[in-house]
Amino acid sequence: MGTTGKWHGYGKLHEEKNRTQKHSEWVDKQKDAWALAHGIPIIRIWEHDINDNPGKVMKILKERIGKYSEQYKKELEKKKRH
Repeated sequence: MGTTGKWHGYGKLHEEKNRTQKHSEWVDKQKDAWALAHGIPIIRIWEHDINDNPGKVMKILKERIGKYSEQYKKELEKKKRH
């Protein structure tokens, strides 16, 4: 596991996390809420997943980015009709 996973407490229950890890979890939730409220998708990937299985990560990224691109195109088309 890379440093990002340790920093964020990957695999730990909330009760097992230290103060810094709990704060990082709270910050991530705030970022998620802000992004959702502004229509911005967030894709979160653990560093160890990138290191251990980059092919799978690329597949997920391509699928999600493709999905978001299609949604964006549909929204643009709706706006053009009005």
